[in-house]
Amino acid sequence: MALLLLIGATGYGEDDPEDYFVGKWDVMVYGTIDGDERMIIELKRVDGKLEGAIVGPTEDIKPFFKIEEKPDTVKVYFKHLFFKVNLQLEKKDESHVTGLLQDKYEAKGSRMKKKQK
Repeated sequence: MALLLLIGATGYGEDDPEDYFVGKWDVMVYGTIDGDERMIIELKRVDGKLEGAIVGPTEDIKPFFKIEEKPDTVKVYFKHLFFKVNLQLEKKDESHVTGLLQDKYEAKGSRMKKKQK
């Protein structure tokens, strides 16, 4: 009985590496035509697939129309004005990502902490 409890408890509380990108990310993109741009990205797993959008810092929500996942990277696609834009993020450590917007502009981000009630 104790062995069953031990086996059942070994995975409790561990993050699923598949869900590293799930959550909210505060991402800064440097040196764009409009200057440095901040975006809040939210990703969720729905029926086994990542879904999400840019949800801030403005009220203009931009849903992702395509998301490509690899173990340590995610590439999201969204529309901005009349353009299709992509942002690739790569895991740096447990709470930080680096990447490129349009394979050109440097991006750095950090995981946003959940608000405590």
